Amino acid sequence: ALDVLEVFPGVTVRQVFAKGWPEGFEGNLQIGRTPPLSPDKARTHFPILRRETGVAYSRMLFFDDCNWGDHCAAVERGCVCEDTGLGPVVVRTPRGLRVDDWERGLSLYAARVASWNDAAS
Repeated sequence: ALDVLEVFPGVTVRQVFAKGWPEGFEGNLQIGRTPPLSPDKARTHFPILRRETGVAYSRMLFFDDCNWGDHCAAVERGCVCEDTGLGPVVVRTPRGLRVDDWERGLSLYAARVASWNDAAS
């Protein structure tokens, strides 16, 4: 997929992520484990996303395919908005992000937004 998806016409995701790797490197690219990021997404990834985008945790949707830890639970517990008490909507995808996972995430997020709209009425 990294060789197919383009971030800009003619520039693949692999080309962007392979910066600093030897020319022609075809191995597994570890993304998100070098400073300022860490394996603890609740401590690094999400606070940076919130700071840089201004998007509240409660308005984020997070999919994670990790099979050796539960990043979703860590993010859900560690990234909570003070005003709402809510963190990101999270979906574990242990077999990778599949269409049904994507649709489930969108449905969960839509339900959250609907609950805000109901509360505002």
